[in-house]
Amino acid sequence: MHLIIGTLVGRWYVTAFGLAFLYYGWNLLGARKILIYSVGSVAVAALAENASVHWGIPYTQYAFNESLRSSELWLFDVPLMVPLSYSFVMFFAFAAARLVASGPWRTVPHSPSAALGLAIVFATWSTWSLDPVSQRGAAWYLGDLFHYAHPGFWFGLPLLSQVGWLFVSALLCGGLAHLTRDEKNQPVASLMQHPLLPCLITFAVSTLHVSIVALFIGETTLGGAGLIIWLPVAAVVAVLWPQLRPAAATRLSLSPVESRRVAADRDVAAHSSRPAA
Repeated sequence: MHLIIGTLVGRWYVTAFGLAFLYYGWNLLGARKILIYSVGSVAVAALAENASVHWGIPYTQYAFNESLRSSELWLFDVPLMVPLSYSFVMFFAFAAARLVASGPWRTVPHSPSAALGLAIVFATWSTWSLDPVSQRGAAWYLGDLFHYAHPGFWFGLPLLSQVGWLFVSALLCGGLAHLTRDEKNQPVASLMQHPLLPCLITFAVSTLHVSIVALFIGETTLGGAGLIIWLPVAAVVAVLWPQLRPAAATRLSLSPVESRRVAADRDVAAHSSRPAA
């Protein structure tokens, strides 16, 4: 029992984000899909983490603090909370990217493949702060958790570990894209009413708070880098969303008959503009 308490209470931040994931995932995906994704993501994470500990694949080799076995649950040679965290890290990265790509006035992006690519980028960027700060866990509430066997280029993070994380991110975010492939687009009146907004906020909190921790423990360069890498996202939003608003506003204001008439006129115009063969 004390191992369960040590996992749920001792790793309270994982528990908090995990509960948020279950709540929003249940509402957005439904019980069956969130169960499929959760089981799949934890299985993939457990395999990747244990394979890295033993054989250095796919993240290069590292080891977890063995003294933690007496205070929390483990899944073979990895603390249980590590593979559990994959489920919400990937889910919130996917949902945040989906909102950024679709804009505040629709629920499904025009290009699901572009949204998937952005989700993989979000998930990869998140670990650029999470992993280096986690290696310094002895200086904050995470505690001494793990250490890589060899030094790396990014604050101790090996390059090949990021290649592996990119692959796993693509696999799990691709699974989410598959589960949401039949989702119907719904018009949204404003950003504040968008169903993915809480996921975007949760993703921002879960990633940016690690950079703030880095600043707090004196790792100012690491913390600053963790904040700066998200500036391109703000630039994308600033450029993309104003372009999406007029089209969304037009769709929301037209009746179904008017929408079909506008679409037909657009098709006729596109056909007449083609050069004759």
